[in-house]
Amino acid sequence: AQILNKLFGYEPYPGFSKNVDKKMEADLRESRELEQRKIN
Repeated sequence: AQILNKLFGYEPYPGFSKNVDKKMEADLRESRELEQRKIN
């Protein structure tokens, strides 16, 4: 979240950064699962 704040320099509402972090984590998890399915 700190990196995002430095890059974009804004937080539209309190907790925005946390929500973004959660969403990015979920996206990463999904892409990892997809990669593993391709390998297997």
